[in-house]
Amino acid sequence: MKYKLRGIHRDTDAKEVVAGEERHLISGTSASIRTRSTIIFCLFCCLALSAYGQQQPNQERQPPLHIDLVKTVGFCMGQRFSLERISAMVPDAADDARIAQLEWEALFKGAEINIINELKHLLGNKWDDIRTAIVEKAKEQISRNPISVEHAYDIIDTVRGRTAGNTELAPPPILETLLTYHPVFHEFPSEEFHQGFKTVLLSEGAGKAKGLKFRIEFPRSWKPREGKRPHIIKSYKSKNGRGFVAATVFVRDMAQGLKDELTKSDILALKNGELDSGLTEMMFSESNLMKVVADQKKCEEHSRGVHSPHSY
Repeated sequence: MKYKLRGIHRDTDAKEVVAGEERHLISGTSASIRTRSTIIFCLFCCLALSAYGQQQPNQERQPPLHIDLVKTVGFCMGQRFSLERISAMVPDAADDARIAQLEWEALFKGAEINIINELKHLLGNKWDDIRTAIVEKAKEQISRNPISVEHAYDIIDTVRGRTAGNTELAPPPILETLLTYHPVFHEFPSEEFHQGFKTVLLSEGAGKAKGLKFRIEFPRSWKPREGKRPHIIKSYKSKNGRGFVAATVFVRDMAQGLKDELTKSDILALKNGELDSGLTEMMFSESNLMKVVADQKKCEEHSRGVHSPHSY
């Protein structure tokens, strides 16, 4: 079944959409397909929290920030100790281990420094004691494990895979935290995409997608959450769920929602898949996209009995 994404082509990923500047409205992009009697639209929009609203009841709670930061520092220390042990105990793999560590530090050393500085700020004098405990525990656990040449190269390949952008080789929230605190990615969000750190939302048309097939790529540092409402497929929030930018992907019949603004000829054109530029611009104007988002938000608030003071 053919489909079209307004603003991006089918063979182009969505990095221009989600990796742009974190403004009040980053982008509104739409995908459409024909069904028997209607056009189904998938609206993708990113909104700053000032427009998205305060944290609502029943929203998924995050663990304390310092927990994720400590886990990430411990992971990096353990990885470094493993490579140092390989360099010392497996001569054949020593050069490769050093190269793997240098590649990792070239990409993530700045992020580690920022995380440690954040921990010093959050924990104060407690951080020195915690760091000592992390070092002792990591070295104790690593020294227990026997190491062979084969095992050494497995570790080296894993580290180099993480550095190359294989997002499956680092458990949450390690990679997400490193990407969030990466100095370059913080300044230039699109670089997270360019270096391969992304996650894919892929729909084959089942369930809430209502027959719509699409592929949208998000920064790996954005935390996903399954949609709880009938039309919401998934939502994402920047900075591993703690950021000020959120994205929601939901499928909705926009023709039905805009029926008061469409003429009979417009509706006939939609049913026949004849979208001219004027009709497309009207349906996907910023005001109409914001109206759809506002209506969706009102439905969610009504279902929870929440009345937000914020408006669009």
